[in-house]
Amino acid sequence: MANWKSGARQSIVEMCPNGLTLVEVMVATAILSIGLVLVVRSWLTAVAALDTAQHRIKAIQFLETKLTHLTLQAQEPAGIQPGRHEEPVALNRRVASWKLDVEPVSAEELTQGEASTPGTEDQPGASESRSHEVDVVKVQMSLSWREGRRGQEVVLATYLPYTPPQQEPE
Repeated sequence: MANWKSGARQSIVEMCPNGLTLVEVMVATAILSIGLVLVVRSWLTAVAALDTAQHRIKAIQFLETKLTHLTLQAQEPAGIQPGRHEEPVALNRRVASWKLDVEPVSAEELTQGEASTPGTEDQPGASESRSHEVDVVKVQMSLSWREGRRGQEVVLATYLPYTPPQQEPE
């Protein structure tokens, strides 16, 4: 040890000819264990995030497929009818809830940006402006499922043309 104090460099083997002490080995093992736990935990978090991302992608694909069907249905003579629809579906071996909300919107309401302006309910002619024929429907679809302890939801909304049902003349 006299050389160490004098500033000469020596290897660890020369300083500790009998090897490492048990305390040194335990400290090194503890440090490595903590590092390993942090690496494994980070890896598990990344795997869970990847799983969630894959479920979201599948949900978006499902909703886009439904939107394509609705767009084709809007081009048919019967068109899309306003209303609500809900049903369970299977999403990646999980039970999910699919919701469809079709709400009529007039062209005037689209240009105003709101369905009704606050404070106009009591004004004369306010009901007349809302009685215009509906040209468009707002379609909002959502798919929700449980993932772990949290719920996940993907929402897709758009506007589609609306053709009122034709009544046969008598």
